[in-house]
Amino acid sequence: MAFVPGAGRLLGSRRPRVAARLAVPSCTAGRPDTDAAHSTPGLPRRAVLAAAAAAAVAAALPLTAETAAAASAKKPVFEKTDSGLRYTDVKKGTGPYPGDGDLVIVDYIGYLSDGRVFDSSTSPGRKPLAIQIGKNTVIPGLEEAVLSMRQGGQRVVIVPPALGYGDRGVCLSEAGGECLVPPNSVIEYDLTLRRVSPSPI
Repeated sequence: MAFVPGAGRLLGSRRPRVAARLAVPSCTAGRPDTDAAHSTPGLPRRAVLAAAAAAAVAAALPLTAETAAAASAKKPVFEKTDSGLRYTDVKKGTGPYPGDGDLVIVDYIGYLSDGRVFDSSTSPGRKPLAIQIGKNTVIPGLEEAVLSMRQGGQRVVIVPPALGYGDRGVCLSEAGGECLVPPNSVIEYDLTLRRVSPSPI
């Protein structure tokens, strides 16, 4: 059985069932500082590389308006919603937006704040995630992010604990308390909205 991102809601819900063990971090990890570097998505693979590239540009070229703009352009700008969700569009889609009851097909990669992957629909043997909008089958942050995307779009999303797995995380009781997602984790998703279909009902 594959890990379904967000199966079960945050408050008063059952803990998500997890059968597949991916890269399992320790539950002893502390709560990420949402106002510090941990809030930057995929820190090792995005922000650090972007900062290094910007530093290389600055070191190799005179500081002009053009080089400064080129360096700052490497750092993504994130929008923040009223709920606390943050996102940046890598590619804007041209297809329809999802509506209530629609079935959407999404490819995703989920990251912890240190850049480690905790789940991915693109892993060998996995399939894209099917979500019926409004049925509360995924974490609130994931559904909110998808609702404002258009078919064909690609988006990086930062999900705070309140819109993710909260103070429970996703832990494996049969594995001695190890967690795929530690409690109170800020998590990130790379999302691709493959298809939007009208409600099957």
